Amino acid sequence: MEHKGTVLVIDDEQGFCELLQSVLEREGFHVVTTTDPERCIDLVDEKNVDLVFLDYKMPGCDGITLLKRLKEHDENVVVIMITAYGSIETAVEAMKYGAYDFITKPFQKDELVRLTQKAWDKRKLMLGCLI
Repeated sequence: MEHKGTVLVIDDEQGFCELLQSVLEREGFHVVTTTDPERCIDLVDEKNVDLVFLDYKMPGCDGITLLKRLKEHDENVVVIMITAYGSIETAVEAMKYGAYDFITKPFQKDELVRLTQKAWDKRKLMLGCLI
């Protein structure tokens, strides 16, 4: 199977991180997870991350603030926000600050795979332009 890219999952629920890791690794992605949002910038650099799944609401950390930090650090990283507290306002705010898309929990595996593939296609186009 072709290696697709590196995905970073940032969520305060370890079980959710493991679930995404399992699904996305079966699709050919290399997946790194963390429940510590403070590690995200270091992991983006260390692991050469292409895509980030970022929880919108974590204890002691606001996902939008983290989204802004990620995009300031690397404007080309593709970020998908995840939340169990979805609303149109939340999605609009995330997109305003550079999120590629927004997905609400719970979601179907097929929906996750489709969204990840679309995000990876965008990232590949961006990488082609940067080379």
